[in-house]
Amino acid sequence: MTDRIAVVTGGSLGLGREVARCLLADGYKVAIFGRGQASLDEAVAELGGDALAVSVDVADNDSVVAGFAAVDRALGPVSVLVNNAALYRPFGIEDATPEAVQQLVNINYCGPVYCMREAVKRMRAHGAGGDIVNVSSESVRQSTPFFSVYTSTKAALETMTRIIGEELREEGIRLMLFRVGRMHSHGAASMPVPESLLPRFIERCTAEGASHWTGAGMVPASPAQALAALLRTPRDARVELVEVRSH
Repeated sequence: MTDRIAVVTGGSLGLGREVARCLLADGYKVAIFGRGQASLDEAVAELGGDALAVSVDVADNDSVVAGFAAVDRALGPVSVLVNNAALYRPFGIEDATPEAVQQLVNINYCGPVYCMREAVKRMRAHGAGGDIVNVSSESVRQSTPFFSVYTSTKAALETMTRIIGEELREEGIRLMLFRVGRMHSHGAASMPVPESLLPRFIERCTAEGASHWTGAGMVPASPAQALAALLRTPRDARVELVEVRSH
């Protein structure tokens, strides 16, 4: 591919910002999507290089469409998409309100689907293939208490990645799944464990060994380097799944 243009969702903080940094170092022009304009501007100022801040709410279809159009105008058609934006919101099933459930589904699942659709349109039109990396979570292999809906959205994203990967394989568009573990600062939008839930959360995590299983945590730059390495894989190969966990 001659045009190296990447979109990183949730790119203003944490893992997303570090992925953007790696891609800039690899010669990409990078657009970072995020909802907060102030954090986007700060990220671009800190990253430098060919970085572009685009205010996008991935849960909003119209916002995603407008965001990719802005990248078209400023940089050109995207050749790499990293679906990193996510929301963590712990709650018990008795508190699974429509608002709580829909927020997680819209950001963690619908958002990546909307972004994949827009990216694939451009990759096809450009005729040079492309790469899509969907960021999942180690929680799909661990039953973390009170994260049932969050974990389910990530499991759904993993299934979508496998199916779409087969649909697009003959068109030179690679779908890759990047399952990431505990980080010191993930940068994703998050909501704290409610005070009323906190004692039960700690008790259940301790009983099930969740904290030991996840490790002490990584700095976001470490998994970001592993993700960027996926995109350097020669195009006669595809890495379908990589899991990077805290040591």
